[in-house]
Formats: sequence, C-alpha cells, structure tokens
Amino acid sequence: MTAITMNQVNKWFGALHVLRDIALTVNQGETVVVCGPSGSGKSTLIRTLNALEPIDQGALTVAGIRLDGAEARRQVRRRVGMVFQSFNLFTHLRVIDNLTLAPEGVLGLSRHAAEARALALLDRVGLADQARKFPGQLSGGQQQRVAITRTLMMEPEVLLFDEPTSALDPEMVHEVLHLMEALSREGRTMVCVTHEMGFARNVADRVVFMVSGSIVEQAPPDRFFDAPQSDAARTFMAQVLH
Repeated sequence: MTAITMNQVNKWFGALHVLRDIALTVNQGETVVVCGPSGSGKSTLIRTLNALEPIDQGALTVAGIRLDGAEARRQVRRRVGMVFQSFNLFTHLRVIDNLTLAPEGVLGLSRHAAEARALALLDRVGLADQARKFPGQLSGGQQQRVAITRTLMMEPEVLLFDEPTSALDPEMVHEVLHLMEALSREGRTMVCVTHEMGFARNVADRVVFMVSGSIVEQAPPDRFFDAPQSDAARTFMAQVLH
C-alpha cells in the first residue's frame, strides 16, 4: 500500500521556486533516502510531508489523508513523526517527562500507561538508565535517540528524518544511525534526508536525488551508487565520497 503520494507538487518562497513538479510515491514499509547538494529542496520536501510547509500547487497525500486544509494537517501530524537536526527536547523536563507529555496531552494516555510505554521504548534504545535525567546531562547522541523515542511514543505511521546526525560529533553519529537502521528493518515507513551515504547504501530501499528543487533521479541504492544516470549525481557522489 502507498504511504505517501506527491503529484506535481510545487512550492515557492517568494520568487524562489524551491520544489518543482515533484512526483514521488513512498510505499508502506519502505525506507527512502533523499540526498542532494545544499539548496536542492530536500528539507523543504520533507517538511511538506507533515504540513510544516504548505504546498502551492499539486496534490499531496500522506497516510491516506490528502493535505488540503487545516483539519487534514492536524490529522497528518498525529500520524507522522518528525526528527529534526536539533533535538528540540524540553531542557527543564526529565527524559521521562519529555516522552510522556504528548501521549498524555494528545493521545489521552494515562500517566501510568505513558510511563510504561516510555520505559519500554527507552529500554529498547539502550537508554533505560537515563529516564530520570535531564537532557543537558546526556550526550548529543543520547539526546537524539531520546528525540527519536519521543517520536515513537506517538506510534506514527510514517517517520521523517531531516539530517538527524548533522548536529552530532562524529563519534556519536553511529549510535543514531544504528537506531534508524533497526527501525527500518522493523518495516517502518521512513523518509530520511541525510548525507550519510553509508546508511543510504546499506539501509535504503530507494535513493532520491534532488538538484535545484527537482528530482533528477531515483533508484535502488546499488544502482544509484554504482551506475548513477546523471552528471549531477556523479559529481555529488565524487564530493561526498571523497
């Protein structure tokens, strides 16, 4: 089944045409990596998928909901989880409270049920012993894993990642990518904007390459990395794999 459908989607910021006739389908259980040079529209694309950025033209359907109004945006945001470059944790709240806030307030879970879910997920991501700490007491990699766990607390149908390792020190990148790989292998639907080409090659079902607001090519990772079809993709990979 289809989780995301973008049909001739266009987006402008003033005179700047940031998304140009985007046509993209993501199936349920598929992991798609979106890559390309800076300014290619990757982050804007992923932000349209949970209605953080409205589209100007075309049609966009996410988790069975066509994004065409305020109510649709609210429904999609309950079904789609987003992990950002920055962790966006509430620094004055303990980890456990960061995790339980939305499930209690939005999903209506009891405190007991929300804490039980949080502790189970923290155990799964190797952070069970960090539940009562504040974010500032954790490493960057641990904070990003908490941020991913917070997203999982809402049981989303689609997971979106916007450069989730770009703010991390190099030694902390692996632990976040390892968690993302585990989520992919569970069969979750994931769209990831990243420059981590090792992750793209080993984990993605498909790589989508963007330049100047357009999708230039998309292919399974072995074909994309071993035989890219466009000069732009060959140039990009020569730079990032140098």
